[in-house]
Amino acid sequence: MIQRLQDSRAILLGAVGIFSFGLIASGYLLGDGLRRAKMAERSVTVRGVSERDVTADLATWSVSFSEEGTNLEPVQASVDARSRAVRASKSAALARSTLKRTTRSRPSISIPSGN
Repeated sequence: MIQRLQDSRAILLGAVGIFSFGLIASGYLLGDGLRRAKMAERSVTVRGVSERDVTADLATWSVSFSEEGTNLEPVQASVDARSRAVRASKSAALARSTLKRTTRSRPSISIPSGN
C-alpha cells in the first residue's frame, strides 16, 4: 500500500513538473512574440525624394596596403610613402568633389496604424 502511494506520488510529481515547464515555456514564447510584434509596428515608410543641405561630421574611408621585405627600414619607408600618397590623393579628391542639386517632389510619409 505504501509502495503504491509512493509510486503514484512520484508520477504526480513528474506530471506537475512537466506541466510547470510547459507553462513557463509557453509564457516566455508568448511574451517574446508580443514583444517582437510591438517592435515591428515601429516603422515609417517614406516615398519620394527630399533635399536638404547637411554638413557631414564623420567620414570613414578604409584603405589598406601591405609591404614585404627582409629589412625594416626600407619597408617602413615604402609604407610611409604609400600612406602620404593616399592622404594626398584623398585631399585632392575632396577638393575636386562637388554636389549636384536636384529638385524633386515632396516626400509622402505614411505611418502604419496599430490596428
